[in-house]
Amino acid sequence: MSEEDNKVSNFTKIPVDIIQNSAISPDSRMLLIYLISIGNGSVVRRENILKYFNVGGHRFQRMMKELRKLGYFKTERMKSPSGKLAGSKTIFIFKDK
Repeated sequence: MSEEDNKVSNFTKIPVDIIQNSAISPDSRMLLIYLISIGNGSVVRRENILKYFNVGGHRFQRMMKELRKLGYFKTERMKSPSGKLAGSKTIFIFKDK
C-alpha cells in the first residue's frame, strides 16, 4: 500500500487487518496507527513518541518489540562513510491482506 493510497487530504486509511488483529495489543495498535498517519519517509524521534503517548521508555520498547515480532517493521543499522555504526533507522512494512 502506497502513501498516496493511505492519505486523502487530512484522513488516513488504516487496513482492516490492523484494526481487527487481536494479536496486537491496544497500546501497540495505537502506536502503529499513529505512525501510519505520519506518512512515508517521515522522521520521528523516540522522545517525541514518548511525550505524545505519555509513556515511559520500557512501555515504548514493549510496544515496538510486539510490532517487530508481528512483522510490521524492521530495524537497519546505519554506517558512517568510515564504516562505523552511525545509528539505526526503523522501516515499517505494510502489506495489503
